[in-house]
Amino acid sequence: MKQKRNRPTGIKYEKVPNDRQKKVLVMALKNRGKIQPSMEAAGYSKQTAKNPKNLTNTKSWAELLNQYLPNDLLIKMTLEGLKATIPVGNTGEGRPNHAIRHRYLETALKIKGRLAPKTDNDSVEQRIVGITYVVPKGVSAEEVKEMNEQEQERVADMKKHLNTQ
Repeated sequence: MKQKRNRPTGIKYEKVPNDRQKKVLVMALKNRGKIQPSMEAAGYSKQTAKNPKNLTNTKSWAELLNQYLPNDLLIKMTLEGLKATIPVGNTGEGRPNHAIRHRYLETALKIKGRLAPKTDNDSVEQRIVGITYVVPKGVSAEEVKEMNEQEQERVADMKKHLNTQ
């Protein structure tokens, strides 16, 4: 019969990220959010790296993300990246660099686990995970349509604001 381990009850154990997990995070940032090759480079076996969720679904990984990639830093860096420009002439002016802006946004969403894997017929908007719109009972289809239009206007205003900075 297997002997039961005697552990004190009522004590919560902290999940502390180990050095190998820290290496994976650093390498994933360099690899634009690609976890599997980062796991292999950090010393995980190929078999373990085939299923990155074994690492990314742990409490210690979540703690590592919160420690090194807090939401306020991601927001700040994403906003800076969303303002990326390509210099035009010697004037110091530039035009928007949409490719770089897209990479900043996609990388941030991917690292935070908010971007689902890409399929053949989807857009970035369809791949964003974890954002749910809840429509209260009694709200008509017309009201939902009006709310969507208002939201699109707010997004357009935000884009204008980002482009003017």
